[in-house]
Amino acid sequence: METLTEELYTYRKVLFPATQSRRVLIHCAFWILFIVFHLLVFLPAHQDRLTDRQVLFSYILYYGRYIPVYYLTIRFFRFLRSRVRSPFRLIWMAVFVLIIFHIITMALFQFYSHKVGMEKLPAGFQKIGKLYLLSFEGFRGRDWLLFIYNVSDLQLLVLPLSIKMIKYSISLVSEEYGRREQKLRSELKYMRSQLTPHFIFNILNAVSVEIRHSPKKAVDILFKAADMIRFSIYDIEKEFISLKKELHYVQQYVELESMRTSHRSQICFLTQGDVLEEHRVPTLFLVTLVENAFKHSVHATADRSQVSILGEISGDWLTFEVTNTKPAKRSAEPTNRASEGIGLANIKKTLALKFGRNYSFDISQDTETFSVLLKLPLHSGGHLVRFE
Repeated sequence: METLTEELYTYRKVLFPATQSRRVLIHCAFWILFIVFHLLVFLPAHQDRLTDRQVLFSYILYYGRYIPVYYLTIRFFRFLRSRVRSPFRLIWMAVFVLIIFHIITMALFQFYSHKVGMEKLPAGFQKIGKLYLLSFEGFRGRDWLLFIYNVSDLQLLVLPLSIKMIKYSISLVSEEYGRREQKLRSELKYMRSQLTPHFIFNILNAVSVEIRHSPKKAVDILFKAADMIRFSIYDIEKEFISLKKELHYVQQYVELESMRTSHRSQICFLTQGDVLEEHRVPTLFLVTLVENAFKHSVHATADRSQVSILGEISGDWLTFEVTNTKPAKRSAEPTNRASEGIGLANIKKTLALKFGRNYSFDISQDTETFSVLLKLPLHSGGHLVRFE
């Protein structure tokens, strides 16, 4: 869905104009091109007739009759949309279009007869026009001819109606995308609001323990915690954040966890590659992966545990892998950690919405370890790098 939205971005100003005046301008331009194109089709065969202004005006009206039919059809569709379900809606639409088209065409030939003169029109027009001009008594028995003519002539309405249906379908997809994105934003906001109080509680608990044995260590923990809390207050609401800041936040988080659990954990955090100022990632993506690793490894057991965090920046791509050991009591029961909380689940949803298929997110595990490997393009100035 994200891919569809991104691909249509170039045409959005044409398909969905921002102002009413621009919308009117685009509609006028379309119908002018529509009429001119069909006049050019007739030009080689009827060049002598088109030099007559009255006849030219008649041709313009002939193709212009599709304009009221189109807009009346769209209004009728909007009327039916909330009242009739498919396929009955399509049946009603077909009947309505045929009736409206017949009425407008009949009025057009009445105008030709009284204002232009049927003799000035091509032979085909004169023949079909006589049927439209017949009285209801004389019309009997020949209605099937007009029905066939109306149906065949309606093919010219396929293009504008198809464009409208495509726009309608796109708008439905966009609305669904918007609802999903709003729901995801709410879930992410909840996740972020949960992370900060949970983290602060753990920090204060660690400080209360350390202050009795090592006041200096307790002070260091508070300083690092203050830096992270400052980050959570000012940057956590942003959709994207610089990779440099996110990695700094991960570094602070890892250092704090190392201070608290150094006696029972082995933690490795390593990054490679050049981090550029324009490199950006969704806020808290990397931190959530790291926080999950500690939650389901270090904080889930009092035994020895390991967490390995490896980040590699190659051009405009980031590879981020987090591996942790499982608690001994769960080693015999491999589980998918993504189902144990909203963190990894939200990451999957957000990746799909923001990057389409332009990323990889793999989870692997065995009886002793759990690993998450994320590869994604680094958001830079509103553009995303694509897979080659």
